[in-house]
Amino acid sequence: MLLWNAGIDFLLGVGLGALGLVPFLHTNTLLAGLPSASPLLVVVLAFSHLAFETLPAVFFGIPAESQGVSALPAHDLVRRGKSRLALDAAMRGLLFGIVGAAALSVPFWFFGPSLGQALRPLTAGLLAALAILVWVSDGCRIENALALGVFGAMGFAVFSLPLREPLFPLLSGLFGIPAVLFSTCRVREPEGPMARLAWSPPLAGSVLGAASVFLPALSPSWAASVAFLFLPAEPVAALGLVSAVSSSRLVFDFLAVFVLEKARSSPSVRWKESHLAPAEGVVLLAVGLLAFILSWLLAKGLARAWCRVVRRISSRTLSASLLALAFAGAWALDGAWGLFVLSWTTAVSVLALRLQVPRKYALGVLVGPAAVYAWTAA
Repeated sequence: MLLWNAGIDFLLGVGLGALGLVPFLHTNTLLAGLPSASPLLVVVLAFSHLAFETLPAVFFGIPAESQGVSALPAHDLVRRGKSRLALDAAMRGLLFGIVGAAALSVPFWFFGPSLGQALRPLTAGLLAALAILVWVSDGCRIENALALGVFGAMGFAVFSLPLREPLFPLLSGLFGIPAVLFSTCRVREPEGPMARLAWSPPLAGSVLGAASVFLPALSPSWAASVAFLFLPAEPVAALGLVSAVSSSRLVFDFLAVFVLEKARSSPSVRWKESHLAPAEGVVLLAVGLLAFILSWLLAKGLARAWCRVVRRISSRTLSASLLALAFAGAWALDGAWGLFVLSWTTAVSVLALRLQVPRKYALGVLVGPAAVYAWTAA
């Protein structure tokens, strides 16, 4: 009976993870609707979603060059007719990140507690230094510094509101809805050459994914900005590195529940609340990695079919449906406050994009509050 229930949770987790093919349906949003999900279902859903969400991340929300909006590395490649290269780099980066995280998990298990203890008093200073490094790497533009400050203040305001799930309206408004509003390029099937991904970007991504659990709010894009101060920067390398950070970070998010006694994401919070024994956690994490491999293969195989299906939907219908989904989700989770946050963050994000501020500065909504909290707690 126990094995039967585990099998049901595994299949359900992979099925729900496949909803990552739909923009806006983030892992946190799905878990908000599953308050009694088992630890197995949580980890399988998280790793499956990670693989499937790569398709809309690469092929959806691509701004036209005439929009005057900075494009993400994947979108830049797709606009240049290299969508197969973009998909291959992202998928390989995810896989390499998982392999690297598996190799790094042993030293993390043994040395993570002492390292975490040593870094804890330095967290606020490290986050501030990281913000400065990111700003310097982008040319020290005044607009970027001002945007970072504005987004940081917005983060304080949003997290002080009575919201059940603040990250859904916050991140949908900052990233999701602007992507819909500026998207004028139709989804294309994978075309062009396959990627030849050098080993250094995903290796750096695996290490940065492990390091990111010591610093709250360290995102893959910020980690990539720091890495490319030392590595040659070009779209394929950037895409591989960011993908590797994302997959490696998810592995260490779960491990950190036992090693650092910290939960850095919604799935890891669920694990922490379940009071799992470390041995149970390691077994479940192995099952989660198995679910990732299965979902990774499915996502690779479904890429062309997914693109064909999305291409059959008119741009207007698709955009209207996704906007309706975002506003309905904000209302369902947090009512009027959710709609307010969604509208407010969308307006500020669109203005920042029009001012040519890179999207990663919107993550100041997380970095600012995290740095201040770490400083006051030190």
